[in-house]
Amino acid sequence: MRLRRLFWLVFILCSVIPPLILSVFLITRSYNTEKNLVLRNLQTTSAVLSTSLSNILDANRTDIAATFEGPALQRVLASGKDFRELDKDSKEYLVKVFKSRVRASTLVMGVALMDKEGYIAASSNEQLMGSKNPLPENSLEKAKEKRSYYLTDTFYIPLMTKVPLYAMIMPLYDSGNFRGALGFSFSADFIQKMVDRAELTKKFQTRLITVVDRNNRIISTSDPDFYRGESLSNYLEKPLSEGSSDISGGENGAPKKPELVRFKTSTGNNIGYFSRIEENGWGLMLSIDENEIMAPLREMILWNALFAVAVIIAVSIIFTRLSSYFSGPVLKLTDAMERYRRGDQSARFEYRGDDEFGQIAVTFNEMAETLNVVLSNEKLKSKYYENKSNVDQLSGILNKAATETLISKILEDSTDTDAHAVLIMDIDNFKSINDNFGHAAGDRVIMEVAEELKKAFRDMDIVGRIGGDEFMVFIRHVEDITVIREKAEHIAEAAAKSSWTVEGLPDITMSIGCSRYPADGTNFTELYEKADKALYKTKRSGKNGFTVYEA
Repeated sequence: MRLRRLFWLVFILCSVIPPLILSVFLITRSYNTEKNLVLRNLQTTSAVLSTSLSNILDANRTDIAATFEGPALQRVLASGKDFRELDKDSKEYLVKVFKSRVRASTLVMGVALMDKEGYIAASSNEQLMGSKNPLPENSLEKAKEKRSYYLTDTFYIPLMTKVPLYAMIMPLYDSGNFRGALGFSFSADFIQKMVDRAELTKKFQTRLITVVDRNNRIISTSDPDFYRGESLSNYLEKPLSEGSSDISGGENGAPKKPELVRFKTSTGNNIGYFSRIEENGWGLMLSIDENEIMAPLREMILWNALFAVAVIIAVSIIFTRLSSYFSGPVLKLTDAMERYRRGDQSARFEYRGDDEFGQIAVTFNEMAETLNVVLSNEKLKSKYYENKSNVDQLSGILNKAATETLISKILEDSTDTDAHAVLIMDIDNFKSINDNFGHAAGDRVIMEVAEELKKAFRDMDIVGRIGGDEFMVFIRHVEDITVIREKAEHIAEAAAKSSWTVEGLPDITMSIGCSRYPADGTNFTELYEKADKALYKTKRSGKNGFTVYEA
């Protein structure tokens, strides 16, 4: 009855819980798919945008390098004069060169030569000459500190530009002395064009893209609720961290994991991912309306509910059939196990068939036969202990004759599929213990070693004393040599403990030899001889060790 109740309980659990778990799994997977799709689009867009920016920045560096290496600027550097002290012809020539650079590029808005104080000595925009540079604060100092190309944050030139600009600065040194810097300013409008041209999956109809500078000021956006020049953090639930800038051409650091962001717009709640573009520290945010993610999820929930009902019906039919198939054999097996537990050693699991239950029946019946043999041997071992003539009077363990007889009996009942081990051991330098500490001390050591050996091995194993200081252990059903070695280590530990019984006695060690059934022999004599040879090899190797017989 208890088993049948268990079957019904399993039936209920299998009919209800799996469909629910599967439904939750499918819903979660669907949501993660949508989220990962957003992330993949962000990563793809970031990669495209980063590559485009890298190409443009490379071109910017090339322009600056070409201008720097041109004869006009080289003559100025060679003169050694402060840039503001240049003569009129030199300034006019530089202005002419700078203007040609602006005309030759659709991105370059201006070129300027600044002295070390940040004042503009020559510029493509002559209105700025003589004034302090309009770059973001400390830009020149940062370029001087980096001693390489430096990309500024976005900025505006009042009354001159209506679009955000950014600049690339090249510090100028002469014999290690900072002379000033060459700066190129660029329009950020090309970023807006890249945003407008960005190809994303057509699945997202509410997709929005926003690009910010290192300080999270909006450079360009497709979101009508955002304004260029404002901080993107003002619109988000959690503020963003600031980025860094390194466009010197060296190796970039490892990209940071995209950050999940949420914010509200005039059309609803948006969710997206924000990531930094490692090339210049700018940031890119891709977002969509949360309703666009939830709509397919709601549809998925409906289909999952229908699917769960269908699964429950199908499982009910299948489980009813399976329960009749399993319950009969299981009940028979349970009955056989219970009869055997109560002492009926003839109890067997009767089943005719070649399926898994047939294998279980064969295994169970073989185990019952094996257990019957083990129990028979245990009874035989108990009888040997009950007969005092079979027990060594000093050590309290089996004597040599009883040990040999009992092991021989077990070997007769063993098959080639069984695995046993025979260990023979003796106490190293036992004679010196008797000579130096007396025979009473030697007897105490024998008793203590025997006691420790009994503790170290199982009840089913056989421990006996076969000589003055010689012992034998028969380990049953052990095949792994590692286990045998561990047992040998236990014996060594037991011997060491025995030295504590006599004050002043040095640590006791033992030499051990091992043979295995059936590899080294199938009867007591064969196994004893092989183990004895292994013991002799241990003695010759310096004692205090363990040797497994090898042919």
